[in-house]
Amino acid sequence: MYISENNGPGTVLRPFSFNCSSYMPTLELLSVRPPTSFFNKPSMHGDKGVYLVMVSLSSSARLDALAVNQYELQLQYRCGNFVVDGSIFVHVQRDPGRIRCTGAFASPGEPRSSGLGEER
Repeated sequence: MYISENNGPGTVLRPFSFNCSSYMPTLELLSVRPPTSFFNKPSMHGDKGVYLVMVSLSSSARLDALAVNQYELQLQYRCGNFVVDGSIFVHVQRDPGRIRCTGAFASPGEPRSSGLGEER
């Protein structure tokens, strides 16, 4: 699935569903690669054995496609004795309108600047 780097905390990734009519299912976020706290635990809501799952960006989410352009979320789904491990790949797309400071620069005879109005 694809998400723009301009999406912030609370943004829901594409929801998905599954069936589990005989048991109360569970879905666990086992890991995120590369490691980050940008993703909340999955939320799950069911009706008549069909469960809708949503994963959202956490309050710490600050996506930057130049730093990391793909995350792998490893999930484990359980319905009774039936267990499935799977991955969701989240591709972060650049926002062409986003202004970026690319690092320190200096003009001859002037102090070095980070591009953020601070002198170094």
